Amino acid sequence: MTLGDNRIEGDLTLGADFVPLGTLSLKLPDIGPLAALALETAEGDINGSVRFTREDGRPQVSADAAVRSLTRGDIAAKDVSVELTVLD
Repeated sequence: MTLGDNRIEGDLTLGADFVPLGTLSLKLPDIGPLAALALETAEGDINGSVRFTREDGRPQVSADAAVRSLTRGDIAAKDVSVELTVLD
């Protein structure tokens, strides 16, 4: 998906149980147009990746993301890095 300079790219497949497997790459240098799709106003950037995997038959989602600056209303974040894994 491309919206302006923003790109979400990757390769996902759905298993027989509709659980996704694969990776998405997030390159969002200007989050504003993407926020506008949800009728929201935001400024900033997000870069990272999201991985959909299966471990011992159980779905998992892992994400790495970095934000230099992100603002929505009164909420602001600067120089934030996130690494997370959601099990099952």
